Parts: sequence; C-alpha cells; structure tokens
Amino acid sequence: MERSSSYGRQSTRMLNLSAERLDALEALPRSDFTGDAWRHMFNDYPPERTNTLGARWNPRGTAAIYVALDKATAIAEGQHAVDVQPRRPFAKRMLYRVAVQVPEVVDLTAAGALQAVGLTRADVKADDFTACAEVGGAVAWLGFGGLVVPSARSAGSNLVIFPDAAEVDLERRDEEVLEERPAGLLGPKPIRRRPAAPLQDGIEEVGR
Repeated sequence: MERSSSYGRQSTRMLNLSAERLDALEALPRSDFTGDAWRHMFNDYPPERTNTLGARWNPRGTAAIYVALDKATAIAEGQHAVDVQPRRPFAKRMLYRVAVQVPEVVDLTAAGALQAVGLTRADVKADDFTACAEVGGAVAWLGFGGLVVPSARSAGSNLVIFPDAAEVDLERRDEEVLEERPAGLLGPKPIRRRPAAPLQDGIEEVGR
C-alpha cells in the first residue's frame, strides 16, 4: 500500500510496515496533547535531545523524544538505565519538567488499542523491541505526532514524540538535580560490552 506522509519518503518495505498495521493505526482515535511531561537525562544533555539510534518505540533512523507523563515514571525509567549498566555510571542525573504540544497523538493505553495494532502487554516489557519499534515507525511514517504508551518500568505512561513527523513544541519549565556526579571522579574503566541503555540518549532510550 502506498501512502503519502510528511515524514520523509521512506517506503513501507524499508520500515517493514504492513498495510494492515497502518490501517489499524489510522482507525484509532487521535487527539492533540498539551501539558506537562518529565524527562530524565544524564550529564548535560538537554531535554530536547532526540534519539535516532533506535529504542523501544522508534526504529533506527526515526527521531524520537521520550518523556513520561508523571515525575515518578520518569525517575523509574532513569533508574532502570542505571541498574542495567555493568557498573554503576558516574554521571549526573537530571530531571526536567517540560511543556509539550504534540498533534495527532495515538493513545495505546486505551482499552483494546495495543491489540488493535498487533501488540501485547508482554511486547511492551520485552527485551526485544522489534514489534513496538515497528508500530512507532508506522506512526511517524503516517505523520502523526506521537504515541502514549504504557511504561515498561512502572504503572505510569510515557509519551513518545516524533519531531520530524509533525510540528511539535517542547519548552523547558524547570529542572532538578537527582544525583550529582562526584567532583573530579571519572569512575572505573567500563567493561567492554554492549550497554543495554546508552546514557547519552537520556531516560533509557534503548531499554525503555
């Protein structure tokens, strides 16, 4: 199925999209989101920073910004990023409150929404992000602004924003230092293995 989208001109074949999934997403209700959200970041990376490496809800090459809809969920996401590292990272932990405006958001926390797009609760918590990332890639390809999704780390919800797919606005409101990096301490040399959650990408972007 060929569709027109404001998000690039990638083919459905390149993104591994199915016509059935695209139809299911288009059939779900969408609404504009306006309100506060929270984002956990490491060191001095700004809350506006996008993830393009790929994560639970965005395939590699699809820009996304992950925020939580409540403070506790943002902290839980960040704590998981710390917990899965081979050694405890020596990094400053920041929590930002941001005001966001996102058009045409699909709410996958609504009753039956996950099932409608071919997902289960197990997919949301799985170590394999493939199924969820395909859904997120489809949302961005269709030109929708974002997804509200269940958090894999708490009972709360996250908002996944696709800034290249639609006109979105994110404004920093305030910030809080959750944990300072020890002064003058670089920490031990990390074990050379693939990290489960790259700290440079914020809340947990790959392990979400």
